[in-house]
Amino acid sequence: MMKVLENSSKHNTPKKQKTFQHYLPAGDRCYSCIHCRANLAAHSELISKSFQGSQGKAYLFNAV
Repeated sequence: MMKVLENSSKHNTPKKQKTFQHYLPAGDRCYSCIHCRANLAAHSELISKSFQGSQGKAYLFNAV
């Protein structure tokens, strides 16, 4: 016998959003994570390398 589990309306827990991966074309210049090497943004999306973020120096991109 199988039980069907349903979300209870008693609990106001937010639904988890799904994360989708979009791969950049091979050979294109891109910026990636220094730790996991995940592609983050195409080089063409770079707006400024001299941006000042709340935590210090940062790169500013049009889209990531």
